[in-house]
Amino acid sequence: MIRITIPEIHSYFQLQVDEGTLVLDVLELIQDQTNTNKNIKYWTCFSFTQQKVLNHQDTIQTYQNEELYVYFEFKNNFSEIYEQRDLEQNQVTSNSNVSTDRHSVRQSLDIKTLEQSYIIDKKTIVLDGIKHYIEMDGETSVKELLEFLAKENKIDQKKIFNWSCFSETRNKQLNLEEKIGFTKNEIFQIKTNKLQHTQSSRNINSQKVDLFENILYNQSIYESPEFKQCSKTITLIILVHDNSCIRRLTAMFDIYEKIEKIAEEVLRFCSLTKDYVSVDIFINDKQFNNPDKRGLTIQEANLNRDSKMIAKIRWID
Repeated sequence: MIRITIPEIHSYFQLQVDEGTLVLDVLELIQDQTNTNKNIKYWTCFSFTQQKVLNHQDTIQTYQNEELYVYFEFKNNFSEIYEQRDLEQNQVTSNSNVSTDRHSVRQSLDIKTLEQSYIIDKKTIVLDGIKHYIEMDGETSVKELLEFLAKENKIDQKKIFNWSCFSETRNKQLNLEEKIGFTKNEIFQIKTNKLQHTQSSRNINSQKVDLFENILYNQSIYESPEFKQCSKTITLIILVHDNSCIRRLTAMFDIYEKIEKIAEEVLRFCSLTKDYVSVDIFINDKQFNNPDKRGLTIQEANLNRDSKMIAKIRWID
């Protein structure tokens, strides 16, 4: 989380951004949100946390709880910041987060982006009695998981609305909008015939699960199709920029799918088509927009779950 103060227009923002976001990107977002004159040529961005002026190509250090002061001019004297903070510190009460300056305007940018840290681990998925081991971010929704399983098993994705997902660890049935979560050693029982799970679900399926575990025990772990399946998939977290709006897309892909597939998934996520927009893909700050790079597979592009993924929606005039 970073805090941004713009003294000239008495504005204050709290903004959650991806670690490594450029100062220039933050300034452009501020410009859009505050309807600031687009012709402003000079900006000064002072980091109170780092005690220095940042240039446009510097990156935001979110782990430091960055505090920024932004000016629409060249500036090198910031003494008034310290004077104002001393004044506020003397006037702020324990139950108030409101600025003592009654003329100040506080705005909130509700932008759901990457958290400072996220956890991705292997989940055990029991699909109609067959185990799968899949790496997933805890922010993945149940719907996204079911869509992925349907796709991998060549099942019409419309049928997932008749499926059920039961969390063994939480002992409850999950709806499509719930998140997978970060519970350790989680096991999900998924039925494609919408079998109503009960608290005895673990016992209902015990024979199938035990039988499968006995078979798995006698196989070489490296020959297990479930582990092969796991090794073929990757969970990617993509920041989708659409004008001033930033959303986070968590999706699973086969490592042999092409980069173009990521762009197609972004369009689906935004409910858009190629008739109106194009999607620019940036991976670790490098463009992947020409036909050669879009033709690379995820494996060939050396993507991993820590790759910085940005997709920018560009509207066609």
